[in-house]
Amino acid sequence: MDIPVSKRVRMDLMWNTDKEYMAGLRYIIKRNFSIKTHFDSDMGLGLGVNLNY
Repeated sequence: MDIPVSKRVRMDLMWNTDKEYMAGLRYIIKRNFSIKTHFDSDMGLGLGVNLNY
């Protein structure tokens, strides 16, 4: 789930009992376009572009 930080920034948090976790930030550029970065305990750092339609 998204946690609104500001009007354009959303934060994602996830953890489980196996000591795995993920934290990420998404910046909304336009209504249907955003960029995202996140860190996963298994995969490491990730960057991406999100297109909503």
